[in-house]
Amino acid sequence: MKLFTMNIHLAITFCLVTLASSSSIASGTNNFGEITLEAGSSGTCISSPCKVYFVMPPGSGSYVVLANNMKVGSYPAGETVSLGGYWTGLTTFKVVGSDVGPTRLNVVGRQ
Repeated sequence: MKLFTMNIHLAITFCLVTLASSSSIASGTNNFGEITLEAGSSGTCISSPCKVYFVMPPGSGSYVVLANNMKVGSYPAGETVSLGGYWTGLTTFKVVGSDVGPTRLNVVGRQ
């Protein structure tokens, strides 16, 4: 049983180290406590809660941003805005009225 428990701990540690070091595959800035994402990108934040800054797509006027299909707010095109804090889990952001694909945030940190 001890060997099984040790193997589980090693597997979990390996997964956490892999996630923490995977910032090169994410286009977002990976910081403790905050991340900046561009519309259509993905990123991982290793702190929970994680403050999310979002670079709105270019255009005129403003766009509505959804997080997991719930309205976060309306923000000016081309600006970097704060979308607030997000906790452990996956969040998908969509910019309504933009042809940019979804943005995915994975928060893996502890509180």
